[in-house]
Amino acid sequence: MKTTGYNNIDLENLKNYYDIRTNSFWEYEINIYEQLYRRYTKRNDLILNIFGNSKSAEEEAIKLNRLYFEIENYKYDKSLLDVVNSKLEEVGQKNIQLLLLNPDFMDIRITNKKGFFNTFKQFAKLGIRNLEQGRFVVLIIGDTYSKSTLHLESSKCVQLLIKERLQLRAHIVKQTRKFFPKLSKVDSLWHYRALMKGFHLIDYLNIFIFTKD
Repeated sequence: MKTTGYNNIDLENLKNYYDIRTNSFWEYEINIYEQLYRRYTKRNDLILNIFGNSKSAEEEAIKLNRLYFEIENYKYDKSLLDVVNSKLEEVGQKNIQLLLLNPDFMDIRITNKKGFFNTFKQFAKLGIRNLEQGRFVVLIIGDTYSKSTLHLESSKCVQLLIKERLQLRAHIVKQTRKFFPKLSKVDSLWHYRALMKGFHLIDYLNIFIFTKD
C-alpha cells in the first residue's frame, strides 16, 4: 500500500477513489468537507475549524472517524491559546492536522474591513502555530459586492496567509447555487438588476489550499 502520509488513499489502487476530485471547479452537489477530509486527513486526525459554525463540517468528520472542534464567537485574546491547548490535551494530540478557516459573509459585511482582516490574521496565526508541519490549511471564503463594486476579500486573506509562510497549493471554485433554466421571481429580479447595472451575481465560494512547509 502506497500513501502520501497525510491521508489514507492507496495510490496503487486509484480505481477505488474515482470520486475524489482533483479538478479546480466543484459543482453545487459536491460535499466540500468530505472531499477535504478524505484528501487531506487520515483517520483520527484532529481538525480545527476557526470561525466555524457548521453542522455538516462536524458530521462529516464524525462519519469519517476524524476528531473535530470549532472556535466560534470568540474575541481574540490570549485565553484562546488555552482553549486550543485544552482540546489537544483532551484528545491526546500534540498538534492539529488540518486547519479550516471559514469566515462568514456577515463577519465581512458588518465589521469594518481593517477590523475584520486584523481578527482573521490573529486567529489564523493561532491555528497555524498549532498545525503539524507539512499539513494543510484550507481557506473557504466568498467575495462581496456592494456600492457597485466587487470586493475581493478572498485575495486579501490569501496574501495574509502567504505572509505567514504558508505555501499556496490550489485554488478551487465551488458553485453555491444550483442552476435552474427557469428563473424564480427573486432570481428574475436579480437577473434584471445584473443586466441593468453590469455586474454578475456571486454564486461561488473560493477554496484555497495551503501547506505549512
